[in-house]
Amino acid sequence: MTRRIEQLMREVDSNKTNYKLERERLKLAERLGVFAEEMAIRLDECVERGKGGWDNSKYDPNMHEMLLANAKVGDYVDVANLAMFLHNHGYKPGA
Repeated sequence: MTRRIEQLMREVDSNKTNYKLERERLKLAERLGVFAEEMAIRLDECVERGKGGWDNSKYDPNMHEMLLANAKVGDYVDVANLAMFLHNHGYKPGA
């Protein structure tokens, strides 16, 4: 747990204001941060292998298939990265 999350949890504990809701929000923020860090690490590894392209808006039709294939094998970090790429460029299936 990061120091900032721990600090916020102590603040919530001391105030007792909407304790359960705020504690759940902090847990979610921590989990999201961990997942986002895993995504960033994977993206960095791809860039090191020459697989960048976030600034390239040219659509590769295989990206949807790649996303589905990664979902099928349970690689949710790559699924999230591919979904982020597609979302970033406004791609829609079948469009």
